[in-house]
Amino acid sequence: MAKSPVYFYPLKEDQAGQKLFFMHQIEGVLQVSSCDRGTGTIERLSSSLDMPTNVSFLPDNSAFSFIDHGSIKLKRLNYRSASRIEPDIPLYTPSSLYWLNSDWSYLSAGYAKRRGIFLLKEDGLVQPILFNAAGDYSYPHCVGGTVFCIRRDVKNGNYAVVSAQLTAFDQRLLKNDIDLSSEQRITFSQKQAAQALYASESQTHDLLIADFGTTPVVFLSMVSCHKGYLLGHTVLDNQDVRFDCYQITEREPYQPWQIAKLFDFCIPMKFFAVDSADCLCEALIPLQPCYTACGIYYVDYDQGSGRLKPFFYDCAQTESVSIDIPLHHCLPPRMGWEQLIFGGSSMNESTSFVFRSPY
Repeated sequence: MAKSPVYFYPLKEDQAGQKLFFMHQIEGVLQVSSCDRGTGTIERLSSSLDMPTNVSFLPDNSAFSFIDHGSIKLKRLNYRSASRIEPDIPLYTPSSLYWLNSDWSYLSAGYAKRRGIFLLKEDGLVQPILFNAAGDYSYPHCVGGTVFCIRRDVKNGNYAVVSAQLTAFDQRLLKNDIDLSSEQRITFSQKQAAQALYASESQTHDLLIADFGTTPVVFLSMVSCHKGYLLGHTVLDNQDVRFDCYQITEREPYQPWQIAKLFDFCIPMKFFAVDSADCLCEALIPLQPCYTACGIYYVDYDQGSGRLKPFFYDCAQTESVSIDIPLHHCLPPRMGWEQLIFGGSSMNESTSFVFRSPY
């Protein structure tokens, strides 16, 4: 039987640059670990009882949240085990959770047969940002006081990038200016979600940014309030998945943004199939391109060698350049790690690799 590959990819670096936080997949199990750059000491941070996905660190790096089989958990670095965050309303299939401060996060989740974008406090308080009966909202990205996300229209199934401003009431919540008891909190969360769900279309506050029609798009990443990237995807006849990388750019205020396709890449289904030896437990999350000021790092499957090979798309030259690294499978770097390529190998289960990119 072929050995399962060990995958290794970064999550975040602490403010002092002393510790590297990374995800390690071995034998189909995920674990969050840290590495001290001075001593080289590696410490496992997640419990063997947890299966952490969608990891997100608090701004001060004192803790990280993750999603474990549909449950939202918070692991403080000075605590042995993670605690569970219980939303005041029954949110399901949460994803794309990010922290705005030490108390509040935002995420995409299902509720009442629709999917929306919500603010979620550590104690469970829920406030809808974008949530209504007309569409499903996912892949949120907050820049300043603006939340960008992808909307799928319920009536025609079309996809679009939309935005919404955090309201003055939202800002008061984020500053903890509103004090609620546990009983008031649950009633508040239920009332706010019901009002948003049954609001009329004229009361829907999302602003159209870019219309993609019937093209399914995922993983919106905004680099500013005026520019962002996302992926369109198509399943090919051979069951590979082709991804098209799009750039969206604002030209005029309150007008639809310009859409430009930059490049495409293919990923075989074996990296997403749970019964495959090459399966990535977090599926597309570690395969997302890394967007930098100069260009974009991504990986593409090479049919000849059977490897995931890294590439760099030069935004100025509008062309992709192959990065030659002799690994079985490479993974893109993460934001803030522009010159580091992290990869895994199915040839040696105990070894992971880090290379410095020449671009």
